[in-house]
Amino acid sequence: MASIEGAAVSAILKILANKLAPSMMKQYSSIVGVNVGDECFNSLVQVSFLQDVKEYFGRVCCEMHDLLHDLAQFILDEQISTNVPKDATSSTKYHRYFSLVQQPKKPLPRMFFKNARAIYVDGGDCDDIIFNKAKNAKHLCSIIANNNLSTTVLTAIFQTKHLKYLEMSRLQCESLPETMSDIWSLQALHLECNSLLELPKSIGKLQKLRTLNLSWCMKLKFLPDSIGDCNMLSSICLCQCMELAALPNSVGRNKKLRVLKLDHTKIKELPIVITKLRNLQCSSLCNCYRLVELPKGIGNLDKLQVLNLEYCVQLVELSKDINNLEKLQVLNLENCGELVNLPEGTSKLEKLQVLNLEGCRKLVELPDGIVKFERLQVLNLKDCEELKGMPVGIGQFSSQLQKLTLFVVGNGEKFAGISELANVGRNSEGLIIRGISHVLEKDDAHKACLKEKTDL
Repeated sequence: MASIEGAAVSAILKILANKLAPSMMKQYSSIVGVNVGDECFNSLVQVSFLQDVKEYFGRVCCEMHDLLHDLAQFILDEQISTNVPKDATSSTKYHRYFSLVQQPKKPLPRMFFKNARAIYVDGGDCDDIIFNKAKNAKHLCSIIANNNLSTTVLTAIFQTKHLKYLEMSRLQCESLPETMSDIWSLQALHLECNSLLELPKSIGKLQKLRTLNLSWCMKLKFLPDSIGDCNMLSSICLCQCMELAALPNSVGRNKKLRVLKLDHTKIKELPIVITKLRNLQCSSLCNCYRLVELPKGIGNLDKLQVLNLEYCVQLVELSKDINNLEKLQVLNLENCGELVNLPEGTSKLEKLQVLNLEGCRKLVELPDGIVKFERLQVLNLKDCEELKGMPVGIGQFSSQLQKLTLFVVGNGEKFAGISELANVGRNSEGLIIRGISHVLEKDDAHKACLKEKTDL
């Protein structure tokens, strides 16, 4: 397998889309909006053009088979350059995608990057030899720089007026020049900077910005109020911003926001304006140790599909209006150790597919409405030590469960009997049954079909 190298990414995907799978791409010709890229990418994964997809704090990485990698390079031929030629020749004017791991030793010709579309630079201290020439490239839309960038280099990059994608890591600065906000065409900004304290106050001028990823900006304490002026913003990732304790109220103006990731931050509470983000589909607050509660009105997020609250160890309860999240598919409450009960009336969560309650050691009961989760595939109750029993009727949907980790036979008619285990398929490996002493009738144990279960 060969990793996809930075500057060649867009070129390779373009070849795959236009040359290798034209019939597959036709079905997306009528789709409009930011979902098109996701759909196309997923299709390339499904047919193994791209493999081993992994996400690291908002950045998706993948691998490509060597044969496809070589084929893409063969088709592109002189459009890809993996080094800086010693001299400018007639062939260099055809170079569009640059993947540079060595720094040039002498100044480049003025129009060297005339037709450049993407530049990837990795390794060493990057001086302004490259980016001082690239700033005049009218077609340059993507820059990835994994280098120690000086202020001079940053200034040169921010003068690239037609840039759409900018990714910079290993930055060593406490602030960024306000000129960053002059890149009017910028759509995606990925920054990794351990020492960054603040963003430019004028970031709201980036009217086309769709993705803001500041993962591992560990000293960042706040976002500028002007972030609310980024009208096209659809994704904010602030994972590992360990000093971030609050979001500005202006984030409520980001009406197109679909993804909000705040994992490993100091967030104590979300601003009430969050409930106005009616297009929000994914909200992740994993390892927010200080989070005590969700804002009232969370049920207004009627498009929310994923809610991740894993390791929110101070979260005591969920508000009742969480039951209004009718499109919710994944609810992750793993290791919310202080959670005692789930709110009643959860029958509206008809699209829920995954309910992860592993490590909720104080959880006493499951709501009765859980038996109406007709699409539930995973019910993880591992290490729910205080759980007293299962709700009556849980056997109605247990046949569709792909994963059930714990079944507690409760004491009394309030709880489901062991006979309701009958519909749990043979794929329930690792299932733990507690409360066997509460089984009163031999026939009930027989009806549970325990002999057909594996690895109990």
